[in-house]
Amino acid sequence: MTDTAVAHLATLVADDLATYDDPAVQRAVLGLVEPFAIARAFVDWVDQHLHEPAVAAWLWAVSVGCVAGLDLADGSKVVVKAYPTSRTDAALRSMQAVQRAGRDGGVPLPEPCADPRPLGASLATADLALLDGRHPNLRRSPDRGAAARGFVDLLHRLRHVPADVAAARPPSERSVPTLYPAPHSPRFDFDATRRGAEWIDDLARDAKARISTLDVPPVLAHMDWRAENLRVSEDGGRVVGVYDCDAIRREREAVAVGEVAAQHLVDWSDPAGPYFAPAPECVAFAQTIEAERGAPFTTHEWSVIRASIVYAWCYTARCEHAAAARGDDKPQFQMRARLAEDGGALLRDH
Repeated sequence: MTDTAVAHLATLVADDLATYDDPAVQRAVLGLVEPFAIARAFVDWVDQHLHEPAVAAWLWAVSVGCVAGLDLADGSKVVVKAYPTSRTDAALRSMQAVQRAGRDGGVPLPEPCADPRPLGASLATADLALLDGRHPNLRRSPDRGAAARGFVDLLHRLRHVPADVAAARPPSERSVPTLYPAPHSPRFDFDATRRGAEWIDDLARDAKARISTLDVPPVLAHMDWRAENLRVSEDGGRVVGVYDCDAIRREREAVAVGEVAAQHLVDWSDPAGPYFAPAPECVAFAQTIEAERGAPFTTHEWSVIRASIVYAWCYTARCEHAAAARGDDKPQFQMRARLAEDGGALLRDH
């Protein structure tokens, strides 16, 4: 049965690898790029750490890390994620502590079922699969409204996470002393692709300077609140599943709202490709969050929200620019065009 799981997963890995010119994430995270070797590493990890053999595979996905969905012999389904090598044991354990505390508080987070353990070149964790509801389309109502309500509810419920658990979470990757955080994938080299990106960096500095004026305590927030990381009820009325708990970080609320608004419509699982929303749609989503929270943001907070949208765009535009520099331009994403068209106006809008 284990060999069957390896064969299933290797097929999924091979199909995914066929879409890459360079499997840089797989190489960096796992130290492996051959489909059978990758599949064997995940299945062996499950056999060793979950004490129940894998019998089939139903998911393979690569983003910041590498994720496998596996069926176990006892009928349960698990999701195993291997993280970037920058994720420490302490950081992953704090993530799992937030998962458990959040679940106790009513947040629909997956239940951890294995502590961090080495897998390939990095560490991996396992959760029981949370498959309630359906994949949302945040470009349409009612899913869009459910996502805004769900984000506000998440912020509220995570405020009740024990203080020591919350304090152990790292700050948002956007809150770094450098202009940008380290790129989320080894495919993007910001240092080597500075030429031609000066205008992007200038906007990022202006946005970051405005963000830095918000001197308030951080909250726990999910900084990657997008369709791939959510499940909604069949009627679209509420969020029933939240993935990528590593994205739950400490950040100031207005900064988190701007970051989420900037990226909320980006859905890499859409066969038509990701959609990077223009400024009006991003601001409208932040306004929906404001309406759901029951208290208006101050003028200063709105300035920071808009600056956070621009800063998130700058980071994405830098990724797009870096990809273009190595001959992998995808102008259909339009992130640089979006930033050039709307970025300055967002920063000027008070």
